[in-house]
Amino acid sequence: MKTKTYKYGKITFKTYLKKVGHSYECGLVFSGKPVFLGNFVHSAYATKWWGVMNQEIRKFSTKFCTSGTVSKTWYTNFLSHHVNVAYFNFLDKILGKYNRAAVSAVSKNSTKYRRLKRNWATTDRVHLKVTAA
Repeated sequence: MKTKTYKYGKITFKTYLKKVGHSYECGLVFSGKPVFLGNFVHSAYATKWWGVMNQEIRKFSTKFCTSGTVSKTWYTNFLSHHVNVAYFNFLDKILGKYNRAAVSAVSKNSTKYRRLKRNWATTDRVHLKVTAA
């Protein structure tokens, strides 16, 4: 389990990365309450997100510094929304890679199907039949 603590004046956040069952959990906690939680099946993606999340928190803290009078609840909510946006941008990059691979595979298989279909006799074709179980 990896943890990292961030302090902004009186506000303290803790981030963590841990294995939970067969998956990995990466989260942000404030006063013992989860502010953000991300789940990953592969450790490589969880570790990569762990780095990105901590980098985003550091960027956020330099861009939006706090004062002693700021509401902890409001600032926590603000940080939570920022981390959520970063998380979904991260997922879009990862899932985009898988989507491109899937589209490419379907395209290749469709091309091969059309090529094979030319040589089939009409009597050889088999259609799907749905039966009751």
